[in-house]
Formats: sequence, structure tokens, C-alpha cells
Amino acid sequence: MIVAGAAGELFDALASESSKAFAPNGDRILRPTRGGLSADHARDLLAASRTRLKALSEATLVNTIVLAITPAGADDTAFRDHFFPFALYRPVSEPDYSEARSVAKRNQIRNRFVERLKREAIAARHQADIVKGVVSRANMNPLLLPVRNFDRNELNDLLRTVYDQIGLAQDAAALLTAATRQFEVAMPYVKPPDGQRRCFSNGAHLFKSPGNDRHGYYRNARDADHQLTCLLNARSRLGGGFAYDFHFDCVAVRRLNTDYPDCHGQRRVPKSTHVNIAPSDAII
Repeated sequence: MIVAGAAGELFDALASESSKAFAPNGDRILRPTRGGLSADHARDLLAASRTRLKALSEATLVNTIVLAITPAGADDTAFRDHFFPFALYRPVSEPDYSEARSVAKRNQIRNRFVERLKREAIAARHQADIVKGVVSRANMNPLLLPVRNFDRNELNDLLRTVYDQIGLAQDAAALLTAATRQFEVAMPYVKPPDGQRRCFSNGAHLFKSPGNDRHGYYRNARDADHQLTCLLNARSRLGGGFAYDFHFDCVAVRRLNTDYPDCHGQRRVPKSTHVNIAPSDAII
């Protein structure tokens, strides 16, 4: 649970609360900000989240949630984009001190906000668990397609729609179902020639389920060679944790490319007959 946008007395109040009030089964990542929802603040939170994630076993299912304390009327788009597409992002309007005529009243407003934020955390955890229930069990789920290597606007539209709405959705399950169905209409399943019932295709490649053959995954020990969000992208999508060893077996419709971009854009050479691509775009 990442709590963003806290400064000064509000940060101190949140820091004094038990982390279990926000993340009873995980960790609360809380860092002060001097510039609101800035790029520096995002990087600080991401670095702390990455460090904590590296300390866990790869097999641990981890939901990634951002509670962003947001000034009234502020445009948080640039900050929000730092956590796409691996997190569930839930904005929460910052406390309004305009009616505080005394220190006691200000403290009361702040303390009420802290209690409200705890309730927001409960709601966000519920939303993330719904996402996890979908992405952790379904092999052929378009929500897990790799953004760089699938490289279609239809996938970007799907993930953006869910990312922008899931945090505050009244019915998260219905949102996931509707968005997925819209994608499947635009990008229908195809039948691969090897006997599998169906797979995804971007026109140039077939993205097939690996079934039970999970022979590779993004290893924590090699994360030092990667960028800030690679590990986070390797463990969750839209807030929900997915199986660490899931990937797509990709074969070319005509011929394989000479190389493929991995999770931070480095070019990787495929195997002779196929390329294994994780949801994070890691080349396995």
C-alpha cells in the first residue's frame, strides 16, 4: 500500500499510525513530499516499493495500491502515469482546512481525514483483490498482455480504461468484464495451428498460453540490471498480483523479429522458434 502526497503535519500523523491499519497483510510505503505529487515523490515511493518487493519471494502474490492524497482541482495525470499499468490508483481529496479557526479544529480535521484514509485503504484493498482474482487465475486474459510487444492501440485503450477507473469503480468486476469484452470484440481470439483452442494475435505474432510449462520468470536477483518499475510490473497488473512465472509463448505469423524490447526497452534476441514474453515485457 503506497500512500502518496502526505506532507508536514499530515505525514507525521500518518507515520504515527500502525502500518497494519492500511496494509494488514503487507507493507505501507509512506514517504514525505515537499512538492506535492511530483516526479521526485513518485520515484521515491517507487524505489521504496521496489526495495520491499525484492525482499519477498518471487512466488508471493503482491497487490500494488496507490492512495494518492490529491489537492482539490489538481491535475495528477503526470504523477499517476508513474504507476501505470501495474498499480491500482485511488485518488483521495486532501483535507480542507479552510474552516479551521483554531489549532484544535485543524487537528480535528486532520484526524478525521486519517480515519477516512483508513477506510479508503480498505476499499482499495477490496478493489485490488477483485483484480487479483481475475489476473492470477486466467491464462488467456488480455489484461496481462505485454504492452510493448503486443503494441496495439486496442491494448493501450483497455489498460488505460481500467487503470483510470478501477480505483473508484462502484463495481470493479463489472468494469473488468466490460472492458475485456470490448477488447475481445476489437481483437478477437484466433486459433493457433498447434492445436490450442485459442490465443491472442496482434497480426504479426500469436500470443499463446504456456499452460503448465512455466519454465522461466523475472528473478529478483537480477533486478539490479533493470529500471525502477521493472520488478513492480513483473508482479502485478492494475493492482492485482499475478503468477510470477506466467508468460506468453509467442510465435511469428510469418517470421520472428531479429530482436524484441524487454521490460525497460533493451533489445533481446529471441529463441530460434519462438520468444517467451512476460506481462511486464520481460523476455524470459
